[in-house]
Amino acid sequence: MKIARRTFLAGLAASGAATALPGMSRRAVAADKPFVAVLSQNPDTIDLTSATNAPSVAPAMENVNEPLIGRDAHGQPTPTLATWEIAPDGKAITFHLRKGVKFHSGDDFTAADVAFSVERMLAKVPTYKRNMAKLDRVEVVDPLTARFVLKAPSVDIIYGARGAYIVSKAYYDRVGDKTFAAKPVGTGPYKLVDHQIGQHIDLAAFDGYWGGAPAVRQARLRFITEESTRVAALQSGEVDLIMNTPFDRVAGLKKADFHIVGADVHPTTSVQITFGNPKMPWSDLKVRQAMAYAIDDKAIVDKLFDGIPKHYALFAPHEVGYDPSIEPYPYDPAKAKALLKEAGHPGGFDMRLVYWTGNYVGMRQTAEAVTLFWQAVGIRAKLDAYDPPHMMQLMRSSFAKRDTIDFVLLSPLPLANFADPAYALNFAFSSHSPFSAYVNHAFDGIVAEADATLDNDKRAALVRQASKLLHGDVGCIPLWNNVSVFAMKPNVKLTPIDGGIALLPLKGVTVG
Repeated sequence: MKIARRTFLAGLAASGAATALPGMSRRAVAADKPFVAVLSQNPDTIDLTSATNAPSVAPAMENVNEPLIGRDAHGQPTPTLATWEIAPDGKAITFHLRKGVKFHSGDDFTAADVAFSVERMLAKVPTYKRNMAKLDRVEVVDPLTARFVLKAPSVDIIYGARGAYIVSKAYYDRVGDKTFAAKPVGTGPYKLVDHQIGQHIDLAAFDGYWGGAPAVRQARLRFITEESTRVAALQSGEVDLIMNTPFDRVAGLKKADFHIVGADVHPTTSVQITFGNPKMPWSDLKVRQAMAYAIDDKAIVDKLFDGIPKHYALFAPHEVGYDPSIEPYPYDPAKAKALLKEAGHPGGFDMRLVYWTGNYVGMRQTAEAVTLFWQAVGIRAKLDAYDPPHMMQLMRSSFAKRDTIDFVLLSPLPLANFADPAYALNFAFSSHSPFSAYVNHAFDGIVAEADATLDNDKRAALVRQASKLLHGDVGCIPLWNNVSVFAMKPNVKLTPIDGGIALLPLKGVTVG
């Protein structure tokens, strides 16, 4: 029997428990009627080479600016703008660029653009700079060959950084930085027509696209952050497609004959335990274990979200280093209470749980459920919501002084379906990462070795070793793995992309 989400939360409170590219032979959207899609995030910039919050920008702008290395339908690196060769010692990656590629500005795509794009992102995007820490330089070998020379081998360069978002140096030199950022041009299947801040982006098909002109000729991408408003816009016929459909509305939309497609994507919604402050109760492993045993993550997935999200202990079965022996901590409130008592907290304790807003489906509902489960064993958590820009500021300032951290986070962590597991562990849990709240120097060493290991079998063994340490330490409590649900009119078809952040690949849309 299905239990309503409101009933589920109320019961807890009361009881104290519980790519193939479509060709033009397929039917295209009429030229005078743009395809209208809704994105769940409002980008703070449309220049991917200066974006500090790429998940809010990429769903729209990867249609305009392509990365040097593409992703196939399963999220794995695939040749698009270039093929590549890795030197035997892992210290150089040579990219052979696709011939005949044009920017929307009419400029040719060359190796000079690769070097310029990398240099611009290194200067403007802190996360990219960190991912490319082992890059020594980019060499322009000839107009169609670029070489990344590395200080040391690194899987981050291929699996994490994906080269760079490619932009035109010639266009930049002509128009200057301000126009370049406000009116980006790329090599993608769509060119930018208009951007109204906080409202929409208008795109038009680029007939000079190297992959063939897309079926959808014009598109308007609207920004609607409020979940019910997105759904209402689809139901009224005002829009053709919405991203990040709320899980609790999927069944009703299916019943009303809307077409539903899901993509297994980043993130893994998790309790991110903060390490470094010995005054916090959760500095004790027994308390961290109690926090994990107290949460019924299966109930969150099944009763709050209709069973749509996946739930892995850390990584998905198809990923390098997946370890079936690592399982989620089972729901056992009696054991949680006993562990709290052993740790010297028989009456529980008060704490602060900080969670993200505006970025991903289900964060608020998950935060509320977690607090109720914890309340049942005596952990009294006060919720504190932060939007993405302020959350990033909080994390950077707090993680730089870990011995003063007095909160735990509910975070969209990069675990399953992020990129490569070694890259995910390095990004989110290595103690030198500005986004990590975890401290374990033995773990750091293993992950550093995994990052430098290009052989999949050898890297898998290291990922399993690091995963066991992280899981045993309760460095985080994974609760559910995101599925980005696209809901659309019955005549709309979409080929989504698994892995990484959720994207809206308009070249994979047809209207019949």
